[in-house]
Amino acid sequence: MLLQRKYVDLIQRAESKWANWEPSRKQPNVGDYGSVNKITAEFEWKGSIYDDDFAQHIPGLNLKDDKYKPDIGGRDEVNVIKSTSVRQLELSATPELDISQLADAPVKGSWQFRRGRGAILVMIQPRITSLPKDILLDKLSKIPILRDYFLVTAVVQCPAYAFYLSDKENDKVSLALGAKVPVPAPPGVGTGGEFDGGWWTHTGSGVWKQGGQKGGEDNFTPLFTLKQVRKPFLSFRRDSPPPVREKDDLWRNADEPWGPLDDDGEDDEIVVDDDIPDW
Repeated sequence: MLLQRKYVDLIQRAESKWANWEPSRKQPNVGDYGSVNKITAEFEWKGSIYDDDFAQHIPGLNLKDDKYKPDIGGRDEVNVIKSTSVRQLELSATPELDISQLADAPVKGSWQFRRGRGAILVMIQPRITSLPKDILLDKLSKIPILRDYFLVTAVVQCPAYAFYLSDKENDKVSLALGAKVPVPAPPGVGTGGEFDGGWWTHTGSGVWKQGGQKGGEDNFTPLFTLKQVRKPFLSFRRDSPPPVREKDDLWRNADEPWGPLDDDGEDDEIVVDDDIPDW
């Protein structure tokens, strides 16, 4: 099963951003360029526009200049991304949990998964760092080497994250962050003992990953944006020149290097009925 690829695909379709299966990795960073592995869905680094070696591709432009440095945005309190088949529910009490103990938790909730696998990603205090679009993307679009790769134009970093990739049948996940309560650990519960400032989870049989704590360092990169240079317009009329693209319009969201996937992340084969006439 290619569950890693399935998770990335679900989040990408929900948010038009690429998910990191291992958010604690140092890459990618804004300005990196490379490709996406068709099997693992991992970003494969080739280089960075901020490396000294890249200067040969863009003579006369000093990317070390402050005006070309990445823009650092403000923080949100929390950001939840879920695939289309996921429905949010109220967090309710169970024999294992008195929800009054989570009254002070800044993040808490339950989500129901239906119709095959689904995914949810929760980011605490996320912040977006991005390329200075208006003054840089138009220049980068003219560099031949970047036409063969994807460019990381933004990354989302945060001090704490959690994600869950559900099982194929009806599934449910409950989670909370930031309270201090005694929590037992019966079957199906991700964390037992005393819950003190980290994640508490009650999950099914899917894949659960989490890290960090509220108020910590931005050690995690759960999401990033990949762009690719648009191909030029084709004009078939001499008296009608093709429109001119500028700035952001010179780039588009990167294509997934795979087609439709089944619930296991495998290529979903399209069955052709041989009995249908080919006309």
